[in-house]
Amino acid sequence: MPICRAPRLIRLDDVRDLWYADLCNSWFDQIRQHQPVRVHIVKPTPPYQMRRQAVVHIILEQGMVPEKAAILFTAAFHAGTRMGLLQQAESSPVDICTDQVIQDHDLQPQCDFRPCHLFSGRYRFHPSNRERVPSGISVLLDVSDHRLNARAHSSTDMPMQVDVHGNPSDDASDARSDMSDTSTLMQRPKFKAFPKPAARACPVTYRDSALATWFTIYQPLSQVGADQHQPVQEAQIQVCNLQDFHSVLQWQANRARDDCLQQAATRAKIATWYLEPNVLPRSDHHREVLLSGHPNQWPSDILQRWADFLQPSQPVNLYVVQPDPPGGLPDIVAHVLVVQNAHSQHAAALVSVTELIEDPWPQGLHYS
Repeated sequence: MPICRAPRLIRLDDVRDLWYADLCNSWFDQIRQHQPVRVHIVKPTPPYQMRRQAVVHIILEQGMVPEKAAILFTAAFHAGTRMGLLQQAESSPVDICTDQVIQDHDLQPQCDFRPCHLFSGRYRFHPSNRERVPSGISVLLDVSDHRLNARAHSSTDMPMQVDVHGNPSDDASDARSDMSDTSTLMQRPKFKAFPKPAARACPVTYRDSALATWFTIYQPLSQVGADQHQPVQEAQIQVCNLQDFHSVLQWQANRARDDCLQQAATRAKIATWYLEPNVLPRSDHHREVLLSGHPNQWPSDILQRWADFLQPSQPVNLYVVQPDPPGGLPDIVAHVLVVQNAHSQHAAALVSVTELIEDPWPQGLHYS
């Protein structure tokens, strides 16, 4: 079975010694006996999922050969406010590039008139230069809307390098010239993922300084080898408006419980969006956060979810969206904006587009 289009949902209990047996039993009809099985935990987590209740994706591989890699392939087809998904686990050549992936999946008719780019996390593959990938990797083929005339900054883009005055640096100009449709190189972590922030920060009054609190997050570093664990570094993040955020989110969670949108025994789930005007002025996807039982831990839960984007030297403002956006997922009790380096002349807003016939999802977040 070189391609698996129908994943199977497995619920694991607290007995970790039986997890491997649970995985194998769920695929008992497909697993060949007396042959070794390799278990791959998919990294990075796919940005889009067919089943939102899945916490992690796992690939079981048999018949391993050196020239093949077990990958999770996702194709996202954007069309205005709608999006189509194609997601499957497959046996792929270990050396891939954008053009080859497009041809292997017969998507050339789509990519002839729509911008198509291949990503793995925040790395972008070259159209024709092949890159070696390990088993268990997740790749995303982003098929943009054919009506787009220019590339918009979004949460799937590489962060822009800026100088201390907030202007694009020379390195950023060179990087953007290399990111054209015909000569896009896969981004390497040869420079820092985030530049040094601007010298100015959001002003904190004496009253606000007493309410501001520092939280610890763990940010991922560049992985040395394919078989090694992801290294992390500890960083401190300051939240400016902690008291206001706590009171509003607590009220929102209590209201959802009173309206029977959330069971009393379950933990609240929220949708978080990240914005930084110089690096990420628009976010076109959110990240769900399952809040801890104690409200004092909520800021840490939210900040850790965006640890790969946060700049430790810049304070953070957390805003609960009011009023609630129309439509959306029924189990989301609130939307939270994570904003850094905010300009005094700008405002962060959650923009929803509602049609007369149906209410599309997902929403988009803009900084204007």
